[in-house]
Parts: sequence; structure tokens; C-alpha cells
Amino acid sequence: MSFTGSNTFGCDISGTFTQEGTNNVFDVSMTITGTVDCPITGSMTGLGFESSSDYFDINEWQPGTYLYADMLGSTPFVFEIYQPQ
Repeated sequence: MSFTGSNTFGCDISGTFTQEGTNNVFDVSMTITGTVDCPITGSMTGLGFESSSDYFDINEWQPGTYLYADMLGSTPFVFEIYQPQ
């Protein structure tokens, strides 16, 4: 699955989640570009998983489909993706 997006910091994000077989584990690659206000830029890879739980409360704990990834780049971080219905 491919994804693209942007945020209020002027960051443009694109990447892919590639499922490992039939497991709930994904190889994730992502590139972030942006303005001087974008805190993280560059290309990185990591591991991800899909969940029906909103672990970071970005959607007021509502059920849905959420993708999480632990990215390993110059600045490691974890992120959550939620597609509003």
C-alpha cells in the first residue's frame, strides 16, 4: 500500500507499507521533504503493523483502521496513520 500526505509543519510524506506474507507485520519505507519548519526530513525504513486501536489518541480513541510504524533513520520515531471515514 502506498501513502502520501502533508502536515501543518510543511512536511510532505510519501512511502509504502509492504506486508510480510500473511502476518500483521509490514516493511515500511518513507521519504519526508519539506520547508525549514519540517522537523524531520530524509528517507528511512522500518517495521509496521495494523491495528483497530487508536493507541496515540489522534482520533479520540475511536475504532477504525490504524497503521503504525517504527522508523529507523537519522532520528528514529514512531508514527500513526489514520484515514478518516
